[in-house]
Amino acid sequence: MRINFPTRILGFKFYSVTLQAINNVFQMKKNIPSILKNKYIICTIVFIVLFFFIDDNSISMSFSLREQKQKLESEKLFLKESIKEDSIRIQKFYNNISEYEKYGRENYYMKRKDEDIFIINREK
Repeated sequence: MRINFPTRILGFKFYSVTLQAINNVFQMKKNIPSILKNKYIICTIVFIVLFFFIDDNSISMSFSLREQKQKLESEKLFLKESIKEDSIRIQKFYNNISEYEKYGRENYYMKRKDEDIFIINREK
């Protein structure tokens, strides 16, 4: 069945529409599963996608922040150990003046006026 409209009425265009075209639109709606027609399920799916993937507090962001926290905690432990070692070294310097000389010779290649230093690199 075909419904015919005049092509122009008072300056507005009208198009002829067939009932078959309207039926095709309704048939496409029937092909959609009934679960996806439920507005509550659609809202729930949208909420889950936003919450788990797009939001600033998403699951992926929380995993990356957890990894970063673990790295920072391990770095914190390393720095605490190095602080302990340095404080022990400082106490040795306060107790024994010859430790200054030993440290300077080993790490900075310092020498006395009448000495020569030879650096020997041993390759392994």
